Amino acid sequence: MTARESLLSGGRVRGVLHAVVVATLAAALVALAARAEFHLWFTPVPITLQVLAVLIVGLSLTPRQSFLALAEYIGAGIVGLPVFSGGGSGIAWLLGPTGGYIWGFLFAAPLIGVLALWLGRRWSIAAALAGLAVIYLLGWYHLSQWYFLVREEASPWLLGYRNGVEPFVLLDVAKAVVAVGLVYGGTRLGLTLPGVKK
Repeated sequence: MTARESLLSGGRVRGVLHAVVVATLAAALVALAARAEFHLWFTPVPITLQVLAVLIVGLSLTPRQSFLALAEYIGAGIVGLPVFSGGGSGIAWLLGPTGGYIWGFLFAAPLIGVLALWLGRRWSIAAALAGLAVIYLLGWYHLSQWYFLVREEASPWLLGYRNGVEPFVLLDVAKAVVAVGLVYGGTRLGLTLPGVKK
């Protein structure tokens, strides 16, 4: 191996290690945010800071990095690490009432990254809201199926909307505004994390 090939190989290894570290830190942020939860009496869906964390990840990292981060987060939960809300884990958790939102995270974060790069910083709130829409669509669909298949409710779609969308929309829109402010406000102050888009 020539010196040039050695340098290129070493650069690729460092690039892979950097990507893994960034993804792990982002996955840890989402897992930590899942610990902050508040339950409403009428719905199996808790209020957590996960959505805020996912929006921050999507706005901060490249689409590939954010996808890897959320894949790592979900994978950690599948193998038994208590990373889901309330310290939940396992495949059963993903089949439960909140599973759709978790799968939504996986697609929302990279979509936010793509739109943020395409639209530019000025329209980053639109990117965050588009990601939020993905989370809600998958969450609503999955929760409705849970009401139909598990609870055998007569109006699963209506229940899914009333208990999985309506109570949380305004709060999550506020989280989108906060996420944009934190990411781009921090960038202006020179406070960036490894892998954060400039």
